[in-house]
Amino acid sequence: MEPPQYTGVAYIRKEHKYEIPVPEVFSLVTNVDEMLMFYKTIYAYAQEKKGIFLDMSKIRQISVDAILYTISVFDHLEKSLHFTKFGGNFPNDEYTHQVLLQSSFFNYVKANFKFDPDDSDILSVKSGQLVRGKVAQQVINFGKAQLGRVGDASTRSMYATLIECMVNTGHHAYEKRLPNWKWWLMALPDRDKRKVHFAFLDNGRGIPVTVRKNFRERVLQLFGNTAMDSRLIQSTLEGEYRTRIKNKWRGKGLPKIYSYSKNKLIENLRIISNHGYVECDNDQSMELRDKFHGTLLYWEFV
Repeated sequence: MEPPQYTGVAYIRKEHKYEIPVPEVFSLVTNVDEMLMFYKTIYAYAQEKKGIFLDMSKIRQISVDAILYTISVFDHLEKSLHFTKFGGNFPNDEYTHQVLLQSSFFNYVKANFKFDPDDSDILSVKSGQLVRGKVAQQVINFGKAQLGRVGDASTRSMYATLIECMVNTGHHAYEKRLPNWKWWLMALPDRDKRKVHFAFLDNGRGIPVTVRKNFRERVLQLFGNTAMDSRLIQSTLEGEYRTRIKNKWRGKGLPKIYSYSKNKLIENLRIISNHGYVECDNDQSMELRDKFHGTLLYWEFV
């Protein structure tokens, strides 16, 4: 089988394993097309039930969103295909090497060793299906401490945002009886500690699938038209009536988060879901060639 190719990357087949180079810019928010092709390649090889070796040696940039989504992909392959034949190496870059270690990444992807994070400058990956208020508060406290804003009351709104995100994932898992649905959350300051990067991932069906649609939109989606995914995300952000019963996040949470972005309480808000990608600061969006499974929210504190 010929693997899907993307520019500048060669694939090498070694005996019973596929060696896949990981993109140098290991980030969905800044390198989304290459990253989604990378994940598409992993899924294609996993279908063959052969081993996969991830060459991570050349990673030079890393972001929290890619760490979370990679964990989600591994989790999905284990649950759906019972595929666990993954191996790999470490980045040569010392900073990205340490970020992966301290994030608990290797504990989540079933590595053959365990590592207990000891760096207080990195909030390691958290996950769950239920609402975890203590985790949300821990995230907010972490962000404030990193930026010297311990007494800043303006970050209280972020607690409610994280709770709503967790509630939404919980509704999915309960209503659809899908126990594998969950959320992941992580925070990381940049190298010069001028801002903190946050990412929240919900591995559900995605905003374009779950929001209320008009007749024309339902027909287009029925025939596989994904060209409107970013528009559905944008209209949900703007508070158009797209909520469904008991779907709290879709009805209230996203417009609230969007207002935080517009009021500069958070910066660089990005949302990726299915084939839609929206940059909220400038209200720009695009349709992705490959599908993102779930919903990712990324933002920064400065």
